[in-house]
Amino acid sequence: MSSVDCPNEDCVDEDGDRNHFFRGSSECPICQTKSAECPHCGEVIAAKCFEGESLDDLPTCPRCEGSLVKVPCPHCNYLIFDDLFRCPECNQPLHEMTACPSEECKEHGLYFYKGLNECPFCHQAVDECLHCGEYVLYEKIRSGGECSHCEQSFAKNNCPHCGIEVYERKAVCPNCKALLK
Repeated sequence: MSSVDCPNEDCVDEDGDRNHFFRGSSECPICQTKSAECPHCGEVIAAKCFEGESLDDLPTCPRCEGSLVKVPCPHCNYLIFDDLFRCPECNQPLHEMTACPSEECKEHGLYFYKGLNECPFCHQAVDECLHCGEYVLYEKIRSGGECSHCEQSFAKNNCPHCGIEVYERKAVCPNCKALLK
């Protein structure tokens, strides 16, 4: 079994060399620093590297700078790293990512897998715009606002022919096919 350097830079022997422990151990036996392998580069790093305090401090590997952010899989909700192509739990492909529409997440450039109904970073409810397919805050849809991408309205009116609720900018009723404008 191979040995690795302790991720705690202050954990040194009497000669000033980094202490070692066996790869696969979850903590250094000398300083008790918890450790884990980076899923990108395979280096052993301190487990605290996987924790972010805020959106300004998202977790990254100190060696390869790979993302250590975990988000739920849109198929099974298993927590996975945000840069995978296939979920290791349900084996479903992870195709498309989308930007969170909240201003706070936009300013940090945060993305998550399409198919989720809540941003894993700011925890705001999101949904796809029925007009253009881009993600918007659910509150905008519920309140009858406009999509920030296509500027289409989420306001609804009743169809004068069949009475069902129809988005106000639709030209044709999806139920009775009557012209609305």
